[in-house]
Amino acid sequence: MGGRCTKKRSSPARGLLLLVDYCPFIYFLRFFWSLFDQTATSWVIQAQSDLMVKTVDLGFFQFEFLPSQIGFVNPLFVLLFIPLFTYIIYPRLGKIMPLTYFNKMSLGFSFAVLSFALVAWVQVQMDNGHSMSFLYQIAAFVLLTCAEILISITSLEFSYTQAPKVLKSFILSFWLLAVAFGNGFTALINGLIAETSLNKYIQNGEAEYFLFFTALMALGSIGFYIVNRNYKQTMILQEASDYEVE
Repeated sequence: MGGRCTKKRSSPARGLLLLVDYCPFIYFLRFFWSLFDQTATSWVIQAQSDLMVKTVDLGFFQFEFLPSQIGFVNPLFVLLFIPLFTYIIYPRLGKIMPLTYFNKMSLGFSFAVLSFALVAWVQVQMDNGHSMSFLYQIAAFVLLTCAEILISITSLEFSYTQAPKVLKSFILSFWLLAVAFGNGFTALINGLIAETSLNKYIQNGEAEYFLFFTALMALGSIGFYIVNRNYKQTMILQEASDYEVE
């Protein structure tokens, strides 16, 4: 991100305008967290099915994962993928497209859609009576971890750099609020399924449930692109003097 460097004092009015511009970003960010945190809920429910094979046979040693244990791969992949993205993927990707915050997060939204689409496909196969390996969930975790790195890390940096000094902590609290909104939205949907006639069409852990959230994430991705593509990016660093790069 380049541009001219101008010296500006952050005023309350300017801070309020930045906050208004930031709100649509937070709105669409919640869709990612709505999907991501389901790895500890609906994904576990899927793994509990007798049709998901969770046994690993190494020939000389055989063991079986518990449904709640499969999610351990996410923090493992995060530790492995961060240096991979930093030193290998980003430098090469930067030769193809500008590595702006917007482009990284847009790509991350695409990975999130693919991860849930894969889980939905697995559930469709299981609903049709086919046994599926837990390795398909591992593959979905690979896609979702890529999305996490592209969205979570990038959006946190984005939130910090967009806020004036006096509002940095406040803006970062909005970033955390997006996580809460995402989980709250999932809880709302699950509540509606349990308490209304929606349960005739959608049940947690069934194919329709995963397809619903896949479609929701796809719509959120499109909305994120449309609303934020013209966002005027600024960088307000934590300096003794207030410099902004536009």
